[in-house]
Amino acid sequence: MPQVINIFTQKLFTQFDKHRVWARPFEFNKASQRALEKSGFIYEGLLKENAFKNNQYINSIVYALIRK
Repeated sequence: MPQVINIFTQKLFTQFDKHRVWARPFEFNKASQRALEKSGFIYEGLLKENAFKNNQYINSIVYALIRK
């Protein structure tokens, strides 16, 4: 998955001239967090109870990658 994330983000940076890409996996989704970190994304913060799923509020984590 990190390889797919790398290819996708590079296309965003080159073809669409983006400067910053961000992702918001749910706090409990450790696999997605690890994949983003392996792809160079940096943890930026916690969004408390920002999503409502299965009749409960859940937290999300914010990760971002800035073009070099």
